[in-house]
Amino acid sequence: MLADCAAQTAERALHLDERVTATGQFQREMLTQLPDVPGLELAALYRPAAQDDMVGGDWYDAYPLPVVANGKVTGGLALTVGDITGHDMRAAALIGQVRSMLRQADHDHPGKGPDQALTALERACADWISRPSGPRSTPTSARRPTATGI
Repeated sequence: MLADCAAQTAERALHLDERVTATGQFQREMLTQLPDVPGLELAALYRPAAQDDMVGGDWYDAYPLPVVANGKVTGGLALTVGDITGHDMRAAALIGQVRSMLRQADHDHPGKGPDQALTALERACADWISRPSGPRSTPTSARRPTATGI
């Protein structure tokens, strides 16, 4: 009986360890590689509140903005940071969705300011926002023009 209990405890501990490892790996994959930008040094450090499993709802991102095809070069660099409520796998999964949606909004509104992208993101997340138990997000977005300007 004692051996069975010890075996079950060891199995549960191994399962929990595998789950924490997978969750941490998922979180690391959600954080993007920062681009090389001439004349700008980018660095990021991710420190989640839940240090035990290194999972949280915060994100950062930096990506080149599209160049408009109408002859006017816009380009530039978008810098975003944000937070989804929670310190669990659900929050980590949601940051992937929100971050991707914000990138897409930037590409759908080339040459526009960050307010356009954030407004589009808010519209896309309206269903989440309307639910009392839905996740909350606080995204921030900024632009850095290229040498040719935005």
